[in-house]
Amino acid sequence: MDFKLQTDLNTLPSVIEFNYSELKAEMTERLKYYNNLVVSENSIKSAKADKANLNKLIAVIESERKEVKRRCLEPYNDFEAKCKELVMLVKAPVVAIDNQIKEFENIKKQEKYDELKFCFDNYIGDMADIIKFDKILNPKWGNATLKIDTLKAEIEDNIDRIKKELETLNTEYADKPYKSAVISEYCKEYSTSQALVYAAQLQREEEMQRKVLEQTKTQPVQQEVVQTVSAAQFQQPKEQLGTCAFRVIGTYNQIKNLRKFMVDNGIKFETIKTEGN
Repeated sequence: MDFKLQTDLNTLPSVIEFNYSELKAEMTERLKYYNNLVVSENSIKSAKADKANLNKLIAVIESERKEVKRRCLEPYNDFEAKCKELVMLVKAPVVAIDNQIKEFENIKKQEKYDELKFCFDNYIGDMADIIKFDKILNPKWGNATLKIDTLKAEIEDNIDRIKKELETLNTEYADKPYKSAVISEYCKEYSTSQALVYAAQLQREEEMQRKVLEQTKTQPVQQEVVQTVSAAQFQQPKEQLGTCAFRVIGTYNQIKNLRKFMVDNGIKFETIKTEGN
């Protein structure tokens, strides 16, 4: 089926001729008057008439343009409608064929997936609860360029690697209370580096908790020592009573103040002799 254009497009006019140059020259000259026109109270009536005449000229030009366009497009519009009709006729079987191709490819893809899953099930052993097929399967497995033997070898290599890394982690953190947490973190992406980072974080948290626990244990003893020392500091030894005789020389007010001081402080005294006023 060949598409053959039977109309000679060379017969179509390359240019649509009209008195463009004459009209442009005449209009340019005549419109100079209107471009410099100043509307005043006396000329407003004639200005409105000029405006109406100019709008009529615009309407004539636009009318001719639209008519020429319509007549020029008539054969093209008919041609375009027929071409679109033919395209729709061709598209129907294209869609039908495309759907069958996709269905066939999906079947082949599912067969490939099932064969890879069968390989996984036969090789995984007792690790099926830990190692998940879809997590270790190459995300590009559906590409036709990836051969199934290559993908099978990749699956077996991944299983061997994960088993070995799990053994290493179980041995390294065997005596750690957070071993199961490290293993769980590893199984998220089967990444040793990710598990080690998480293990280091758990170790820091464990050390912080241990330090806090040690401080909690020693804190009561420290408080008891502080309390004992504080009590010893503020406990004054009981003083024994004694007797002392002395002679005081001073003014009347000084002696009076001394007497008051001894009375206020509970010092017992006797006045032996007073001399002077």
